[in-house]
Amino acid sequence: MRRTILWFLVSVFSFSASSLVGAPYLFEFGSEEGVTRLERSKHKIDFFKLANFFQTQPNGVECGPTTGSIILNALRFREGVERPVDRSSVSATELGFLNPEGTPPDKIKNPFLQKYTPLTFFNDQVNVIKTRDQMFGKTETDRNTQGIGIGLVQLGKMLEAHGLKVKVQIVDGSVTREKMHEEIVANLKTKNDYVIVNYFRLQLTQKGGGHISPVGAYDEQTRSFLIMDVNPNKAPWVWVDGSDLLSAMDAVDSDTQQPRGYILVSEK
Repeated sequence: MRRTILWFLVSVFSFSASSLVGAPYLFEFGSEEGVTRLERSKHKIDFFKLANFFQTQPNGVECGPTTGSIILNALRFREGVERPVDRSSVSATELGFLNPEGTPPDKIKNPFLQKYTPLTFFNDQVNVIKTRDQMFGKTETDRNTQGIGIGLVQLGKMLEAHGLKVKVQIVDGSVTREKMHEEIVANLKTKNDYVIVNYFRLQLTQKGGGHISPVGAYDEQTRSFLIMDVNPNKAPWVWVDGSDLLSAMDAVDSDTQQPRGYILVSEK
């Protein structure tokens, strides 16, 4: 039964079930080796929650808000927890078809769902840190809001603004890579906390620049992490050697001029 579920996920989120990506140390989630790693992993408790609430980024800029939305939905999908409503999915015209003029109040249909999306990720508290317009490049005098996209430190502050417990770890030599490796592994072994990585794609021989995505699992035998890429239209989910991933995080974001690294996040 477990293998059937895994292969279903493979068919949805993988480009190829048998190929290597870019270099020998990047294995597609959908390859035979990729599935084997997930099956034997003892650090995958986050994977199934993240897969259940997975979203793909709607454009080339919103990897940060998309990742944040996945994490928030994974943490807050439970009874009694209010979540925002994204009304952008149904137009006013379509809403009029659902509820023609004269529809009794008790018969009005509400098609909207409570969930975090890259649009509802931004609220009054988050906008103090950086607005959507600023994320897309609106020029401001405040240097902390400049640059297209969202940096690691900015994303950490935004998640805190949503009421989450956040630890931002910059890969700058202040902590040994082995200690950082161990910290990420420990997080992936416990439930209700998650790992977000901010890395430079080219360092992993992928096309593109800086990117943000959640980490879903760890394979102890190969010391590799599963990156659940929020832009699978560009690059599939991949298993990445731990030292290579940390090297890809050891770079400054050229857009936001902020350092890269990872975030550990949970409810307060």
